[in-house]
Amino acid sequence: MQFIAISGLPILKTYGVNDANMPILPHGRARNSITNCIGQVQASWTRRQLAIAAPYFTLGDLARLDGLLNSQVDALHWKCAQSWAAVEQRLSGSEYSLHDLFPAAVLAFSEDAPAGWRGFLLELIGPDEPSIGALVEALAWLPLDSIKEHLLQLLASRDTLHQRIALAVCAYRRVDVGDYLTAALQSDAPEHRTCALKAAGELGRRDLLDSLRQHLTTESPDWRFTAVCSAVRLGERGPCLERLIEIAGSDCALRKQAISLLPRVLNATQRARWLDRIKDQSIASPDAIIGIGAAGDPWQIPWLLTLMQDCAVARAAGEAFTLITGLDLVEHGFAQPAAAPPAEPLDPKRGLPWPDPEAIGAWWHANLGHYKRGTRYLLGHPITPDHCRNVLITGYQRQRGAAALELGLIQTGMPLFAVHAPVSEQRDLLDIADILQLGVETTVALWPGGAPGDP
Repeated sequence: MQFIAISGLPILKTYGVNDANMPILPHGRARNSITNCIGQVQASWTRRQLAIAAPYFTLGDLARLDGLLNSQVDALHWKCAQSWAAVEQRLSGSEYSLHDLFPAAVLAFSEDAPAGWRGFLLELIGPDEPSIGALVEALAWLPLDSIKEHLLQLLASRDTLHQRIALAVCAYRRVDVGDYLTAALQSDAPEHRTCALKAAGELGRRDLLDSLRQHLTTESPDWRFTAVCSAVRLGERGPCLERLIEIAGSDCALRKQAISLLPRVLNATQRARWLDRIKDQSIASPDAIIGIGAAGDPWQIPWLLTLMQDCAVARAAGEAFTLITGLDLVEHGFAQPAAAPPAEPLDPKRGLPWPDPEAIGAWWHANLGHYKRGTRYLLGHPITPDHCRNVLITGYQRQRGAAALELGLIQTGMPLFAVHAPVSEQRDLLDIADILQLGVETTVALWPGGAPGDP
């Protein structure tokens, strides 16, 4: 995999907020057309953000969303000044939606946009964390070549918020900013240093392990917890595992991340003991189910089968079962009609099928001989780099996220594969033909009588 590094600091032309180049708001039909275009861009961006973590979106599905969004953004750029005027008016109201920040970022950070547009946007979001997150995600979707100079300017700013935004964007796209990241690890701004600690793990910066270790005993829980997760991602074990267990049992914001990471790095004995503990602590706990899926231990499947009887967690248990075995419940006819109203748009269970426990149990008893005790599985195959890359091509988004993490834990000095990045970039990082061929060969090898569920 090849990743882009930023270097150099170009000089940018700036514009004042009252510059004659600033746009004039259109009227009548033109204004309505621009408003409609902005609305379409917002709707497509929202769909893409939901799709990134959706259980039934593939890389191909994401590519189609990217294509639609690209065409709509091109239309927005066609009348850039007028579009900005309409967006600025919306943002200047008493309340604005986070959805407004995507078209605003697209316009303000375009190559020829006046600096005053960016200044307005950065001042608007201020220290508001949801707005900062929305801006980072928006900027991270834009082509790197088109925003490189803007990012360099933010990185070199004396404003730590601007530095943090640029660093977060670069880390989101797995762009190594070199000494800027090293300096951020010493920042007095708490959020900026936390961002840097997270980025070190995402970028595979093993040279920064000593700095991460220094944060393992810091008084700041955010720094301590983030440093632990990044150090483990980079291959650190020992005391880090005990601290990761502590995080997994806490109420901190990184709890789910720790639960997803921990069973992947424990040895077999430690993993079995930890899984028994979390199952005993809270029967039918969604977090425990996440841990079972991450562990990839097929001998935990009987427990998942019992949970499929509970409407509150049945779909989550079915997803964990699929993550381990590779059995697609819909494709192979092991789903049943919905037992509850559709989930809310942001509900992680939305789109998951309702498993048929009896049919799945029968399949499991017929196929458990394919699995070896002590081996971890991802979608029915032992976890190897080649299989993880195959899942990055063929899997659904949440499965692809699991494969990216597994691959990152194997290749600790490499950046974590970004399954949220623009699809064109993801495809450039993967040798599709070889991986698809490998997928066919390994499927035949594992299921000599046919694919899972075949008669």
